[in-house]
Amino acid sequence: MVATGDLIRGQNYIALRNTITEYMSATPDNDGTKGYGQATASSSDNYVVNQDFITANDINRLYADIARMRIKQVGTNSVSQPVAGLYPVTLGELVAADTGDNVNGISTYDADKGYNDMLSALNTVVSAGEYHKLDDGQADISTQEKTYSIATWNGTKSCRFDVNFGTYSNRRYFFNAGGELRLFFDNPYSGTQAKTVQWIDLLVNAIGTLSFKVNDSSISGNGLASSGYTTSFDPLGHSDFPVGNTTYSTVLNFSVAGTRSTTNYTNNSVTIQVRNGNATASQLQFLVTMNDIAAEGHVGDASPTSPYDENVLNTTSCYMGWKRPDGDDFTILEYDAQGGTSPVTYPGIAVTGVSFGNGSAF
Repeated sequence: MVATGDLIRGQNYIALRNTITEYMSATPDNDGTKGYGQATASSSDNYVVNQDFITANDINRLYADIARMRIKQVGTNSVSQPVAGLYPVTLGELVAADTGDNVNGISTYDADKGYNDMLSALNTVVSAGEYHKLDDGQADISTQEKTYSIATWNGTKSCRFDVNFGTYSNRRYFFNAGGELRLFFDNPYSGTQAKTVQWIDLLVNAIGTLSFKVNDSSISGNGLASSGYTTSFDPLGHSDFPVGNTTYSTVLNFSVAGTRSTTNYTNNSVTIQVRNGNATASQLQFLVTMNDIAAEGHVGDASPTSPYDENVLNTTSCYMGWKRPDGDDFTILEYDAQGGTSPVTYPGIAVTGVSFGNGSAF
């Protein structure tokens, strides 16, 4: 914080810049939940030292970094005002400690900006509830980066998705910036065979889409609220799989309960497990197991005490895609020594370098 009446000097600028670098760029941390892997606009100002006076360009580069983070979180409507009370400065404006201060008898209220306002904006952007947000409009959303399908089937079937990040740091950037891995199922069957209908309900309605995020997971389906399924859901996320741990952890296990329908497909189940695919944690593996173990006799069978086990019909597919940062660029003005201006474009926050390996098909 800067007190009213104090000068804004190099040390104040450096304190803000260091916090921005910690959250914006590649600085490692103990739990892996900081860093977007992005170059910062303010990093070009390394010549700023303690006791230096701060220029409009210096302030606007800090603004650009904060704006980039906020735009990622809430969308492009925030370009002109990423956090209430924070705007770029123009040449000749006075920047005080707070909006509404007086500097040498001159009010800075019309500027509607101050050093402490910028500090407050940054604290909002990096707060626990905001830092990992990713607005859909600032994201590349792909539902089917990898697909495994199996036609008419029975018994136990498994597939594995291998998601490659190249390095653990790249994986950290992906999730810290709001990236998600999304897994879901489909079967286009439209008939009335009870077992297939039951499986579609389990996969599509009860589970829906599993979204694997930085600190947790979520599902879009209704299975957790349904008495028709026996459910186990441990909402693990990226941060639960540190470097060196290659043991599978079960995120989800749903099985059909006896009350689900008049047909008895109790214990037919789906399990989703996750682990690091290697010791460096540069790969995540998702193992999906569909277990069709329940047989069902039909009314009128010659031997109803010896039911047969019909197949799951049509084609059952499991997909994995992602939601990853792919933000919009934006432009602000930079000033030269003569007071002239030129537009400078700053890139939106984008994370690349994620790919799917061969994995293991059904």
